[in-house]
Amino acid sequence: MSIHMILTADINKIERQTYDLLDYLGDIGGLIEIIYYSTRALIMPFAAMRIKALLVNRLYHLSVSTK
Repeated sequence: MSIHMILTADINKIERQTYDLLDYLGDIGGLIEIIYYSTRALIMPFAAMRIKALLVNRLYHLSVSTK
């Protein structure tokens, strides 16, 4: 039985990085939030225009009564 020790100035450093479930869900949540707010910014003007048209239509609606 023998032991060999080699002394060098080089250091081998091994690191392990993990990507767990909470990090993954956080990344997905960020992506979903970006998609939600960008879609909302695109749709909001059309929704506001539709609400205004509906209100104007109800404001100036003529009802014909037959007596």
